[in-house]
Amino acid sequence: MGRALRDGCGLARRAERRFGVSLWRQAREILALRGNNLGIQDYYFYRLCDPRLHADMAVKRTYAGWRAFDAEFRRFSERRLQAMAYEKHVFYRLCSAFGVPVPEVRAVYAPHADCFERHRALTDRAALARWLSETDELPVFGKPSSANAGFGGRGIMSRDREGRFHMLDGSVLTPDELVDDLEEIAAAVSSTYLFTEFLENDTELARLAGATTASFRVVVLVRDGEPELFRAVLLVPGDAEHVSNYRGGATGTVLGGIDVATGVIDRVQWKSGLDAEELVDHPVSGVRLKGHVLACWPDLSRMVLEAARAMSPFRMQHWDVAMTTRGPVVMEMNFIGDVAGCQLFGPPGLYSQQYTSFAADHMWPSELC
Repeated sequence: MGRALRDGCGLARRAERRFGVSLWRQAREILALRGNNLGIQDYYFYRLCDPRLHADMAVKRTYAGWRAFDAEFRRFSERRLQAMAYEKHVFYRLCSAFGVPVPEVRAVYAPHADCFERHRALTDRAALARWLSETDELPVFGKPSSANAGFGGRGIMSRDREGRFHMLDGSVLTPDELVDDLEEIAAAVSSTYLFTEFLENDTELARLAGATTASFRVVVLVRDGEPELFRAVLLVPGDAEHVSNYRGGATGTVLGGIDVATGVIDRVQWKSGLDAEELVDHPVSGVRLKGHVLACWPDLSRMVLEAARAMSPFRMQHWDVAMTTRGPVVMEMNFIGDVAGCQLFGPPGLYSQQYTSFAADHMWPSELC
């Protein structure tokens, strides 16, 4: 608590200097917004202290803090269904049955006895090392089946004549080093480690994002069984990153807010909070992002809506999708996904008329969630 307060005081002084908003006014607003589950860090993360972006308290009250995501979003699906979305390789099997495109699974490493698909998985270190040394299906992308925020994601691009592995981030690992790394990740999440095809960006996304697979976060509301697009962002990763996750602005990923009706990238941001920078061009590649009309958007959004209809028991869905050389491919679906990236491009925040009218009669009773 003491550290959070000290950090908050530092942010308040910076906001006062930058935006001319008194410390007293900031404190009053933070207290007034506690009913939205907005904490001190949320207030500065969304720059609610910036009067140019958020003119009055009515606008600021459209934002929700991170605590509200779990409390509210979990109530848009029944508890007995939620496990379907946890294990990615199991979810991929379900998607395939519905005709939803997902990454092709190359191998599953399952060192724990109670893992799904252990009957056909690599089950120990020796089997994992053997598969890595013998597979002719490189490049592959590896990730824990149940982790989030890109934890443990690894792009394994090639194996040289000495048996060393060349990774997407430019590092070169010996077989023992790579196996040690993957075993440590699997142990940290007590989960399977999944190897899939490496998803290559299509021509448009390769120009915008380079070699690391760019991703779209598309949030869908399923209103009375019919899906509708709510918010969407494009995550353009930094150079030679394994993953495109934003992690609250802590990575080099650039975030582009998408107008879901037109597919236009209408705002672009790098970093977050008081350090956020509004951009026009990518800060590294120099490629123009703001104003870019995504040629892939009609196909990608159409596929997401079809996938959302297949998963309609989940009434709020947070899809991570890649636009690849073989078209749009689902990487995962979250039912309590963090929509901080979407709120960054407000106002309004989460509590828009579209969301509040939906939430009013689409939540399950709390005892079922």
